Amino acid sequence: MSFLTILFGLGALGIAFPIVFHLIRRTPRGRQDFSSLMFLDPSPPRLSRRSRLDDLLLLLLRSSVIGLLALAFMRPFLRQTPALDASVVPKQRVAIVVDRSASMRRGDLWKQAIELAEMRLRALTTVDDFAVYVFDDSVQELVGFSTDKAHEPNNMEVAIQQLQEIEPGWGASNLAAALTEVADKRNELSTVAGDAANLQVVLISDMQVGSDLELLQGFEWPQAVQVDVQYVAVTDENNASLQIVQNTETENENQLNLRVTNEETSDRQQFELNWQNALGEKFPLESMYVPAGTRRIQTLTPPDASKQFDRIVLAGDSNAFDNIHYVVPLEVTEFDIVGIELGDASKDAELSFFLSKALQSSATRKIEFHWLKAESNNKSEPFILASGDLFFINGTPSQSELDEITGAVSAGAVAFVLVSNSETDQSRILKFAGVDRINNVAQSDAYRLLVDIAFEHWLFRPFATQQFSDFTNIHFWKTTNATLTKDSQELARFDDGSPALWELTVGKGKIYGLASSWRSEDSQLALSTKFVPFINQLLEAGRKSLRPNTALVVNSPWRLPEIDGNNLASNAIERSILRPDGTVETLAENASEYPNTDTPGIYTFSHGVDERQSFAVNVAPSESQLEPMPQDRLQGLGVVLGTQPTREAQLASLQRLQDAEFEDRQKLWKYLVLAAIVLSLLELIISGIKTRNPMQLANTGVTP
Repeated sequence: MSFLTILFGLGALGIAFPIVFHLIRRTPRGRQDFSSLMFLDPSPPRLSRRSRLDDLLLLLLRSSVIGLLALAFMRPFLRQTPALDASVVPKQRVAIVVDRSASMRRGDLWKQAIELAEMRLRALTTVDDFAVYVFDDSVQELVGFSTDKAHEPNNMEVAIQQLQEIEPGWGASNLAAALTEVADKRNELSTVAGDAANLQVVLISDMQVGSDLELLQGFEWPQAVQVDVQYVAVTDENNASLQIVQNTETENENQLNLRVTNEETSDRQQFELNWQNALGEKFPLESMYVPAGTRRIQTLTPPDASKQFDRIVLAGDSNAFDNIHYVVPLEVTEFDIVGIELGDASKDAELSFFLSKALQSSATRKIEFHWLKAESNNKSEPFILASGDLFFINGTPSQSELDEITGAVSAGAVAFVLVSNSETDQSRILKFAGVDRINNVAQSDAYRLLVDIAFEHWLFRPFATQQFSDFTNIHFWKTTNATLTKDSQELARFDDGSPALWELTVGKGKIYGLASSWRSEDSQLALSTKFVPFINQLLEAGRKSLRPNTALVVNSPWRLPEIDGNNLASNAIERSILRPDGTVETLAENASEYPNTDTPGIYTFSHGVDERQSFAVNVAPSESQLEPMPQDRLQGLGVVLGTQPTREAQLASLQRLQDAEFEDRQKLWKYLVLAAIVLSLLELIISGIKTRNPMQLANTGVTP
């Protein structure tokens, strides 16, 4: 026999009360006074035995009633089947998820995280299924769940060894990506492994507020997945960070705006800034006073470019993982812009005016304009045509000049030809511009618009978004109806069907033709907001080198630069990346981007012999937001926090449910209560009989 509520058996201790009552001796209540004894002191009767149980039958009946009631409250039942074994409990699955983002480099956080993960792994049984993940801005699976229905347990020692070999990275913390990926595993495993086991997620992290939670927005969190958050914390909560910020009010393009942020928990307020280079040489800057919980912005001017200072170092902070910001030294790029028959005639002065306004020199580029008359044999600078980067041609140069320009284009320069109907000798320039012939079509007074624009082409890429793709406010009054050669690629046309803009590839360079111009009497092109970015796109292609320097955060892919709209991945010349640690990584022939920016520092891309471009990679600013995240923030996004019961607890719960079912069907307690009632009635009858029998009372020594 088994019992459902065995603790009620303590009620059987009530049997002691009838025994105690039966042992109590009472003074006889009947009293008769005798005159001869009134002067004597009363004395109690002497007993031969001080403790003696009388009326054993009544005592037995009363004790039995109490025992039966206690037994009834214990809900006894007869188990009809053997006790449940562990096979009826669904397999327990535990996912250990460890944060390895840059903020885990502080103090001994990573050591704490590994020790905590190892402790949770060793607490599992041999039949438990587990997986181990680490994450920063991406999720890495070290040990996966078993997908075998027979479930061969994972090797725990192997999992612990792999964890100990991992080090914290430099990436940002994408907590949402880690949680959603692990939560999705539950549905996947329920389908593959053939059971619907719950999933316990053990999240080990510093839970800093800079973690990315965007993917949890709108994610339907499965209720069978619970997250047990295990915080790790440092004793030294000092931290200051620095980032470069954009400030449109800075007049000098060469200046940098540096923001230093000090955490609220920091007890340090005085810091020093230094420029440094790869050789360890320093250029000290002024010290900064930044109170706890505040930020300061300071404008900096890079020092001597010959020293190649490429990083700013913050000194005075005990947590140094975010105390270096890498900056690619600024380089001035020189451009030679050549205008053929631009600026000499009064009608062409407008063309050169708008060009000079659209293409301005800055701290990172130096532009020189060279305005030449077509067919001029006494050029004062004969080297210009051979070394030009961008040619604007309005007219018909001589054959020798066209040969020089063609040679420059073949080497990677860009030529932009304004094709008109007024050419006296068009054969040379039309062939150069990719035009087969000009059609004599009567011009109407109505303006024309650009249609069928190839926004996928790199030249129109700045206008590809819906916000900037509207060209209907640009009217063209004078256009040229041209028939293009088969090698010319049409990029836009007028609404009358004639080509408006086209491209011709010559060697490494490009030739573009426009069947109009930007004079105010020809079109509204120069007066529109599209003119400046369009001309600067041409300038970017016109430089026979790589694009300007760029800056990234850790683990952001760096897109390979383009020359004249052609990705360098399509070029047969070997490409390689010099990493911050000095190693060189050769890129695949079909590579369009470099993804392995896993370490902050300066990376250098090499293309060919002399072509190089550097780019900086820094720690994401979000990693410097170190205040611990409250758990209710995860709950507000639907994440279920808590711990799943162990297999032993689940087995005990199922056993209790089965026992309750047996007890509910048998209801033995009813018979026990009925027996207690019968015995109570019998006890009343016997005690009533004995109360009325004086002989019995005399024998007991009790006075009625």
